[in-house]
Amino acid sequence: MERVFATLAAATVVLLAAACETPPPTGDLTGEASVTLDPATQQARWRTPGNVPASSGVPGEGIHTIRFVAVVGGAPFQCGSTYPGIGVSGSTILPLDLRLYLSEVALIDEAGRAVPMRLVEDGRWQYRDVALLDFENGQGPCAGGTIETRQTVTGAVPPGRYRGIEFSLGVPQPLNVGAPAMAASPLNDPDLAWPAPGGFRFLKLDMATSGQPFGTYPPASAAPYPAGTAYPVIPAYPTMPAAYGFPVHIGGAECTSYGPGPYAPPGCGFPNRARIRLAEFDTAANVVVIDLRALLATSNVDINTPGTPAGCQSTAGDPDCAGVAGMLGLGMPGTPARPQSVFRVGIQR
Repeated sequence: MERVFATLAAATVVLLAAACETPPPTGDLTGEASVTLDPATQQARWRTPGNVPASSGVPGEGIHTIRFVAVVGGAPFQCGSTYPGIGVSGSTILPLDLRLYLSEVALIDEAGRAVPMRLVEDGRWQYRDVALLDFENGQGPCAGGTIETRQTVTGAVPPGRYRGIEFSLGVPQPLNVGAPAMAASPLNDPDLAWPAPGGFRFLKLDMATSGQPFGTYPPASAAPYPAGTAYPVIPAYPTMPAAYGFPVHIGGAECTSYGPGPYAPPGCGFPNRARIRLAEFDTAANVVVIDLRALLATSNVDINTPGTPAGCQSTAGDPDCAGVAGMLGLGMPGTPARPQSVFRVGIQR
């Protein structure tokens, strides 16, 4: 692990040095400009609104890499691991997926001002001011995911001294619409998109729990087996469970309804994105810790409220969402928001 962080630190120094040596830009750097890295020189190359290339990056511009670590209390998040003592029922959980969108990342300067970070567009994980973090590896119970993982966000800020960080959990409203098939990566993953009328799952945590295990086979909708034919042997980690325990899908979109159904009232359960502020954070020495034990601390993941979707899927009025909403600092109807408890500062190892 120390060798990995050493390699990442060295790469950050190289990128910072390259950005500092580039000539001043000639394009407009206002509005929705973003930054990418020239594949040949690894210098920062700005891209202005309208996708018009500008010259290389601003002299002295700093490239920063923010590292994220997912944990369940004191244990690292891993596909295939089980975690006991979760939530008010002390359940044991088995994660199947963990992905989340971050946006509007900013570093906090010594005067307490939030300075927006221009993300490096890499054609895969970062687009405009949106970044995707992916902690599942497509193995074992996470077989429905992808082999690739991503635990960093990289972007540029003007030269200066910074002591904190801010970011939003979610996708900005202008990008939180439309069909994933028409969007740029990482906004083109159908696993992270809601059904019509659209929008994205800002946080996707799927898990089996003690009280909400995998479904039985075959699924209820499947044709029955011929008489006298035994069901197939189910592996320990079925790749296509009929039911997948207690999912936590936090999302919003400025939608009007989720379509017909007993649990689809007008509006969205979570129209607002959670804004996270860590006042003391050093990009060179710290990591952002995402603690799933804290996320689920006040939830009962062994019971699903009858007449509602499985787990918490951001449906308006679903009591199974109250706990996770509170931990993220999102207020529920009639309940004021409180400080979030899921994200905290850790030390690089």
